[in-house]
Amino acid sequence: MKTAFSSILEALVAFFNTCFPTKATTMSPAPLSSKKPTETESPQPPSEPKKPKWHPPIQLDKFHVTQKFFNPDPEIYKKTGHHPGTDYGTQGTDNIALYYCADGEVVESGLNQYFGNYFFYYVPEVNRTFVYFHLRDVAPAKGEYKAGEQCGITGNTGLSFGIHLHLECMKGKQTSSDRSRLYSSADALAAAAEDPDPVIRTRL
Repeated sequence: MKTAFSSILEALVAFFNTCFPTKATTMSPAPLSSKKPTETESPQPPSEPKKPKWHPPIQLDKFHVTQKFFNPDPEIYKKTGHHPGTDYGTQGTDNIALYYCADGEVVESGLNQYFGNYFFYYVPEVNRTFVYFHLRDVAPAKGEYKAGEQCGITGNTGLSFGIHLHLECMKGKQTSSDRSRLYSSADALAAAAEDPDPVIRTRL
């Protein structure tokens, strides 16, 4: 038999269940991830090597110095008494290609009784003007060019004693009139120019 207390307790429980029904807890489904399952990435093809900014000024097998910069030569170079550039001889071989040594600009070109077919080529990256002398054919026109583009063929034009490239490296942006003014003595030559061979080789 139920006691009066248990009857009252059951009544209270029933009353509370009626007034405050228990809500079933519903678990919301986890949001679907927008990420796709990890896929194995296919290997990327190797990137093409960048074109070098510098290039030998003459065909590679002839890229050997045959007369050094600043060699004493008072017979030909009366004012400075020294060879103002570097020579790359071809040992008599014709049709040897010449190239722009870097990205730059031809600021002057022409034909001169001493230089032969020549051009002055300014390279902003190093603030130097490279001077190419004795080209076989007409020198390139003024304008911008890229490293490695062909700029001529070695020749024997002007005051030359065999097929070769005479290459100079002047500090700053210079022309033939600047060269005439700056090359006034041995000391002046040493201050205005430098050996082009290491300038180029160390950047290849």
